[in-house]
Amino acid sequence: MLFHRVVIPFAFMLLGGISLACQAVTPFPVSKQIDSFDKDVARYRLVLSGLKTEQATTFGEDERRLSGTLNRTVWRLQDDLSIDELFSFYREQFNGDERVLYECVGLDCGSSAFWANEVFDNPRLVTRDKDQAYIATLSDLEDGKQKVTAVYIARRGSRQTMINVDEMITADAVSDRQSLTAKINDELTHSAGWLSGFKANKDQLDENASRELLDILANLNPALKSRLNLVVHCYSAPHMKDNLSCSERLAESLRQRVSSPNNPVQIYAQGALTLAPNNDLAPALRFVFWPRR
Repeated sequence: MLFHRVVIPFAFMLLGGISLACQAVTPFPVSKQIDSFDKDVARYRLVLSGLKTEQATTFGEDERRLSGTLNRTVWRLQDDLSIDELFSFYREQFNGDERVLYECVGLDCGSSAFWANEVFDNPRLVTRDKDQAYIATLSDLEDGKQKVTAVYIARRGSRQTMINVDEMITADAVSDRQSLTAKINDELTHSAGWLSGFKANKDQLDENASRELLDILANLNPALKSRLNLVVHCYSAPHMKDNLSCSERLAESLRQRVSSPNNPVQIYAQGALTLAPNNDLAPALRFVFWPRR
C-alpha cells in the first residue's frame, strides 16, 4: 500500500467540511477543503479523450455537454507525494461498479492550463503538464439517472497540491453501452483496424472499463475467432523496449480474458511499432482477420 505513512484521524472524518458519508469520493488524508458548492448546470464540460489543438484552440477530441446537478469540491494538500501516488489513491476508489471513461497522468493529459481554465474554471489548478492527472468515471443510479465523477489533480510544487472533485447527477446520455457495442461490432466487420473500448492503466488491463470489448471478443463465433489476430501497442515510454514490455504484459492479460484452449485467439505484442491512433498515446489494440474476408 502506497499510503502507509498517512493516517485519517477520527476527528478529520467528523469535522472535515462535507461529511464523508455525503462525499462519495474519499478525500486524501489530511487534505483541507478550500471550496465547495452545489448548483444546477446546463452545459457541464466532460472531457473523455486526449486533447487536440486546431487554429490556436485546444479541445478534447471526445467531449460531452451535460445538464444536471453538480457538486464541486476543491481540496489542498500539503504533502510531498508524487503525482503517481496521488493518482493511485483516487484511482483505487473506482474499482467497483463505476466505469472509468477516461484517465491520464502527466504529459498524456496535455495542457494543464486547458484543464484548469477551460474545464474546471479555476486558475489555481494550473501546474506543469507533467504534474497533473485526471480521471472521469460513470455509474448508474436506481432512478435511471447517472452519476459522473471527474477528479483533477494538480501538483503545483513540493508540498502544494490542488485536487478538484466534481460529482454530477444527470439524466443525459453520457456513454451509451449499446452505442459502443455497435461501434465495436461494426469495426469487426472490416478486415483490419483499431478496436474501440480497449482501456488500460499503464501496463494493467482495466477489465471493468474494457468490459464491452472483452465480452464481444470472448463470445465471437469460433469461425471468426480462428482467423482473428490481435496486436497490442503501448506508446507512453521513451524507450522502445519498455513499450514492448508493456505490450507483452497487456497481451498476456488479454489472452487470459478472451482466449481459451478450445477457442484460441492469436494475440501479439508490438510496442510502438505502429503509429498511435490517438494523440493521448494510450495503449491501443489493433486487429487483423487472416486469411482476410
